[in-house]
Amino acid sequence: REAAVNQAAARLGGLRLDRAADRQSRLRRFVHCMQTPRDLVEALAVLLLLAGVALACRAALPNWGSAASRLFAPWTFVPSVGSVEIVSVTPGDRDVPIGESVGIAAEIRNPGGRPLDAKLFISKRGQPEKSLAMSADRTKSRFALTVPSVIEPFDYRLEIGDTQTRIYSIGVRRIPVVESAEATFRYPAYMERPDETAVLGDLNVEAPQFAEVALLVRPSAPIARGYVERSGEQFLGRVEPDGTLAVSPIPLLQDGTFVVRMWNDAGHTDPNPRANNIRVVIDKPPKVDLSGLNRATKNGATAGLSSSVASETGTGTAGQASSGTRGIGTRQATIAAPGTAIPLAIRAGDDYGLGRIELQVRMKESEKIETVRQWTDFPTAATSAERRHRLLLDAERFEPGQTLLVRAVAWDKRRIDSWGHKLEPQESAGPWHEITLVSKDDEIAAALERLDDLRAELMKILEKQVRARAAVASANAGRAPIADVRGRQIDIQKSAAVLADSIDPAGRKAPLGIKRRLNGLAADEMIEAVRLCDELLNIQNPNGDNSTSANSRGQTVPGEESPNSRPPRNLLASGDFDEQ
Repeated sequence: REAAVNQAAARLGGLRLDRAADRQSRLRRFVHCMQTPRDLVEALAVLLLLAGVALACRAALPNWGSAASRLFAPWTFVPSVGSVEIVSVTPGDRDVPIGESVGIAAEIRNPGGRPLDAKLFISKRGQPEKSLAMSADRTKSRFALTVPSVIEPFDYRLEIGDTQTRIYSIGVRRIPVVESAEATFRYPAYMERPDETAVLGDLNVEAPQFAEVALLVRPSAPIARGYVERSGEQFLGRVEPDGTLAVSPIPLLQDGTFVVRMWNDAGHTDPNPRANNIRVVIDKPPKVDLSGLNRATKNGATAGLSSSVASETGTGTAGQASSGTRGIGTRQATIAAPGTAIPLAIRAGDDYGLGRIELQVRMKESEKIETVRQWTDFPTAATSAERRHRLLLDAERFEPGQTLLVRAVAWDKRRIDSWGHKLEPQESAGPWHEITLVSKDDEIAAALERLDDLRAELMKILEKQVRARAAVASANAGRAPIADVRGRQIDIQKSAAVLADSIDPAGRKAPLGIKRRLNGLAADEMIEAVRLCDELLNIQNPNGDNSTSANSRGQTVPGEESPNSRPPRNLLASGDFDEQ
């Protein structure tokens, strides 16, 4: 081994290593990395030569720069950049609402204002590219074209002079609108109603005042955000994972309108959303009525009669008047003796539930009000109630000659303390009813006079009935027109109805029996008699001449003389009156 090494060293002893690279070709020096300073100078010279050539080509050929890029990307569109400098392209890449037009414009640097040819190239999926000429402004530095009614997405690029732009994309998005909605109503606590959910057909909302409504809106397209606007006030919404918009509760304080505004992730929204109505139902005060005392006269009926019949206790009235001397709606005091117990009935109602009913009394000469009885035990959300009480006129406390006032008062359950409103229950008070205290003898005398008045009114109806029967007989004999019979039946029906309406349904047993008989006469027999008269008039004289008698054409008015038809049953026989 040592001998071999010595032999190799001896053979290389006369070789100069600093000149070894010069004996090799430029290729071998490049392969073996043996470049000399001369190689470095030659490489720099070639580099400078290529740079000079490139600069010369760029000056002579404006598209020279982009040509190299197209050379290295043969399968990709590379825009050609020439002498025209395109500063900006609008709208660039963008999504637009479906059906809207898109304005495409480009600005260039053109200090001299030289005319240039500008084209817009549009390509749609599955369709060949087509070009459209663009119009220039006065300075020839801005070119524009509007694409109307974009229905589907497309790609576009511009070519102005010898310069091209990259490919831009226009997408199409649907503007989100309300497709359907649900409303959850939360009612005030005093209404004692559970929450209710309803599907809204037209997004109009109607609910009691001070209720809250939470909307769940399903849009027609995916949305990024949204809210409800009412009179300039915004109620924010939350986009749920399923794409619905849940809107925070909206208080329903007054009538108005609201709109639902929604945006997609591209910022598109309906500029003119539909205005939806809000209608609040006001909580009305309760209604209360006290019966068992005298009531107002009606239709000119005798004041003394209507007032006396109204008394459930059979007590009389002060200041009796003759028939027709008192106007409609007049009221007379109830007459009672100390020691009497007057049965009273209180009827009250409210649209969202009663809270309290009171029976109050006071002396006419005093302003001090005393609560005789109070009721608060009503079923949940009861909207009507009837309570009865026997008002005892204590003989040790009251004396003949005094006047006692009594009324009924009702409250609802309304209690609001939210949204800047603080409201208490609503109160409704009925009118004061007078009870004139008299001696026992005066009470009995008034009761007898009241019975006489009732008998007189009933006898008047009986007299009309007798005259009507006579008219029926005359009509059947051909001596009286049917119209006269019809008018008499109508008069009897009205008189019976007025007298029956004047009798208090909470009255004593005897007047109530008369009331039932009168109602039967007015609502059944007399109406049937009038109907039969109308049929005869239509059959006998289609031209409307009411002077035709019954037997002029062989017809018979229903009455005692006709074996095939019976007259209206006379429920006001004098014997019945005597029994009452």
